[in-house]
Amino acid sequence: MDSLKVKFQFNDLQLEAEKGSNLLQVLLENDVDIIHFCYHPELSCSGNCRTCVVKDLTSDTLIMACQESVDQNKKYENKSENVVKAAQWAYEFHLVDHPLDCPVCNQNGLCELQDFSLKFNRMEKLGQHVYTWENSASAVALTENLFFHEKRCIMCTLCVRFLDEITATHELGIVGKGDQAKIYPFKMLNGNNYSQNLVDLCPAGSFGRQDYKSKFLTSSLEEVQSTCIGCDTGCAITVFQNSIGTYRVKPCFDARVNRSWMCDYGRTTIDNVSGPKRIQNYVKNEKGKISFFPLEEMIPFSGVSKVHVILTCELLNEEVETSLELLKENKFNPLLFSWPIDPAKGDSFLMSKNKNPNYTGAEALFLQKGLVHTHLDFEQQLGLIQETDVILMAIPETMHDQKYFEFILSKIRKSKLKIAMSVYDNPMFLDTFDFVLPTYSFLEKNGTSINKQTLERKYSAGYKYSQLAKSVPEYISIFRMGK
Repeated sequence: MDSLKVKFQFNDLQLEAEKGSNLLQVLLENDVDIIHFCYHPELSCSGNCRTCVVKDLTSDTLIMACQESVDQNKKYENKSENVVKAAQWAYEFHLVDHPLDCPVCNQNGLCELQDFSLKFNRMEKLGQHVYTWENSASAVALTENLFFHEKRCIMCTLCVRFLDEITATHELGIVGKGDQAKIYPFKMLNGNNYSQNLVDLCPAGSFGRQDYKSKFLTSSLEEVQSTCIGCDTGCAITVFQNSIGTYRVKPCFDARVNRSWMCDYGRTTIDNVSGPKRIQNYVKNEKGKISFFPLEEMIPFSGVSKVHVILTCELLNEEVETSLELLKENKFNPLLFSWPIDPAKGDSFLMSKNKNPNYTGAEALFLQKGLVHTHLDFEQQLGLIQETDVILMAIPETMHDQKYFEFILSKIRKSKLKIAMSVYDNPMFLDTFDFVLPTYSFLEKNGTSINKQTLERKYSAGYKYSQLAKSVPEYISIFRMGK
């Protein structure tokens, strides 16, 4: 049975929504400009910021939009003088004790407090004094990488509700009452795999990450929509970057997969995209002597009896499909590397125990070609490698199990020529491979993968941080054709 639709009026707008829908949510979905701080569609409504005030013209009373359910023929407005003043007074109370440390706050440029200061022409009242990071408030460490600035807090309680309703871990609570109320950590958040969502939720910059501090303002960075490669959940993400580097990742709302959240581990998958370990040259290893070389010096795979090409479940569908098309000749043996599934590395929320982001897609493409694709098949094939064989291996961008990876490397060391295609450098690679070639990270590629729900996930290319990098299919084509 379809939900009952009702029509109502807000200012001069005639709107339609399901009966009983939250008024504030309906207004936001229709791009109505209305001030609010404590509301989030995934959390319960607290109504304690008191800024989303509107007038119910039916009863001639001021109400909170986040506490109102829409009904047929209701009329609301928020442009009359008493409504505007009520919202402004509530807003002013939030700023009474808020430090003016905008230049050193990670929320600078994305801060809702700043946005509404401009709306209410309050900027001219702020004065000339600007606090520094150190004297504006003392930061309390909640984890190794998460801090909390009590002085910036406007008591929206989004953080408390998230930990109560989403993770059900209850680390934060409210102590005191009235103007003495404050957020208090009853225990540290070190064991919470979703603690970084507090940074995304907070409208006033009270929560921050140590690795964001003193870097580029988020508002000055460009946004790229992509998919997390931390596991096969495939959370939708927004990545903030510029030509110098990639600095921040946030969840992007996706009702089918991750809704508004992502795990803390997923935020670390960008670390090697533009970090100091990023490979910038073609690296050659001659008996422990490391040097750089032009790719033209590489000899194509002519006169070689068997070439084992190891693809990974981090490669996108388009890369796997193109690679398999290039590897039709008998001398090529395509193999699919995947991380072992470890139940201890997953949970019942978003973190999957399968750390292979495109396992479903890559497996299907291997099956279409009648190729071996299981974890056991892969290990058995490695045992058949001969000293005269050549190894061409795509290195996973995320190192989930170093011991297992070292085991795989031990299986291929006996081959006469070993070539790695990798985003980042690692001493293990140079101990094993004769050549290490730079390839694209997941944020430098356009394409798709298939997650554990068999849903297609999309990737969009942003800035490229290795000028010599090539895709895995490009390298295969070079070595296959000698071009």
